[in-house]
Amino acid sequence: MINEEIARKTLNMEVRAGKVTSKILLDLIRKLLKESEKIGGLEKLVGSKGNEVKLKDMVKKGQLEEIPVEETELKEL
Repeated sequence: MINEEIARKTLNMEVRAGKVTSKILLDLIRKLLKESEKIGGLEKLVGSKGNEVKLKDMVKKGQLEEIPVEETELKEL
């Protein structure tokens, strides 16, 4: 009985958190789309506000981590 109540409350909290998160994401996406329309497209927005960093530079700065790959098909890539 207590476990069911706790499970129900936990589920309700998770649902509310999911709804809040989705609303925030939708607001941010709408804001991004409005801003991209002002500039003339998403590509131009990323070009004007984004920073392009070469992969080689990121490796030098230690900003990348190694990910172990175990599948043979992926190792061939």
